[in-house]
Amino acid sequence: MLVLTADERNAKLISADFVGKVDSITVAKNLQEALALFENTPFGLILVEEALADLCETIESLKALATCPPIAVLGQHLSLDTIMQLVETGIAACIVLPVGSRPCAIRLANLISELRHEKALATSQAV
Repeated sequence: MLVLTADERNAKLISADFVGKVDSITVAKNLQEALALFENTPFGLILVEEALADLCETIESLKALATCPPIAVLGQHLSLDTIMQLVETGIAACIVLPVGSRPCAIRLANLISELRHEKALATSQAV
């Protein structure tokens, strides 16, 4: 899992929710760091925090990658216009809850479970 956030506190909160639930957690502070990480590391999910500069443009850049995994956006203060733009880009989820809160952690855990289930179905159908 790749966590894309410039906020170190949120990176720690998000990472704490997933210790033992995902294979690995990598944090990038901006798009350039994230793109550099994609050269050597496959990710199953990208979590992007709302305070990231140029949020929608960053997601569109990530979605343009041939190997882009599902993307979820986390944030408590997303405007309706921003949410609509994000949905149009085809993100997997937009979670409008406080980062680090129990409801946010539950929703993220459910998202990971859903994505694993979808991947398992796709793999079994391909066989």
